[in-house]
Amino acid sequence: MKFTANTITFVRIFLLPLPIFLIFYGSQSQQWIAFILFTLLGMTDFIDGYLARKNGPTPLGGLIDPVADKIFIVAIAFLLCGSGVFPVWIASVVISRELLITALRTSIAIRGRKIKTSVFSKLKTIIQMGGFGTIFLTLALSRQNLIIITFFLSFLFSIAFIFCFLKGKNIPYYIIPVLFAFIFVATIRFYVTIYDSILLQISIVVGITWLSCIEYLIGSYKIFIEFKKVFLFDLVRLYWVFSFAFLFIPLFISIDNIIFPALFIFTFEFFIGGIDNILASKKNKLNNFIFFFSSLLMTLLFILDCLNDYFFYNIDLLYLIWISFFISIYSLLFSFYKFKNLFIYIFCSKIY
Repeated sequence: MKFTANTITFVRIFLLPLPIFLIFYGSQSQQWIAFILFTLLGMTDFIDGYLARKNGPTPLGGLIDPVADKIFIVAIAFLLCGSGVFPVWIASVVISRELLITALRTSIAIRGRKIKTSVFSKLKTIIQMGGFGTIFLTLALSRQNLIIITFFLSFLFSIAFIFCFLKGKNIPYYIIPVLFAFIFVATIRFYVTIYDSILLQISIVVGITWLSCIEYLIGSYKIFIEFKKVFLFDLVRLYWVFSFAFLFIPLFISIDNIIFPALFIFTFEFFIGGIDNILASKKNKLNNFIFFFSSLLMTLLFILDCLNDYFFYNIDLLYLIWISFFISIYSLLFSFYKFKNLFIYIFCSKIY
């Protein structure tokens, strides 16, 4: 069997629930297995990127690869949030960036414009994955062991940098930032408490998450000013961003066993957003109702949760969340059906 970039990306998406299950319901040794699985799945992003450059990009890869990266970040944020490592608003801030850029891509493409992705934006995903990884290590290891391991990893990246330099090869853009990131984690853990160390790491991850899109936000603002008009589909997609990032994610505080349906919902919603981006590049778009209805349901869930908290109602919201999951599936299947010719092209163009 020939492994392609798209095959590896699909494997990354389908295997992601396994380490999540092990971290939430497994023993301490199984949680370490989950961390190793997370690391290996994260490394597949480099492998499918290499294969895509070697064999050429495909329309299918253009859809699933960004979605896979977003799902990976969402999963890790949900884990750390659901485990109480950091507050819910951190997950909202990180995920809102991904949703907002997805929505803006449609708005920009519909207007016949395109904003080039910077290297900093590509580095953002690596910083997020690595940052969440070092937070796990900070929690799981003693101070001495953490310092030894992070300095050892920085030594390995130093060797990789020297090797590329001496061989005259292009130095991968991520080597130097990751090298200094490991040194930074070791240094701060030497001087500060575990709580302050995690706080600093979270602050850097959140800061880089939003700094990486500043250029895109400025470019989008200039395009909106140029056209001097905001359309209904712009507002509906912004409502979609707000409802999922700031109304749905806070439900993690009050609803048990939410992580898997929530992850599935975000997976399908990101796929819907990716489809919307592809259609927008062809001067088309999904029906506003798809985004509005799911956003309205997230708003309803938030209101019902407030009723439970402040008026002591006893509404079981987990059933409604699973209903939201099936609605997301229906919206995705409806999109496939309505634009079936486009998807036949996407799925049959150089998949293998």
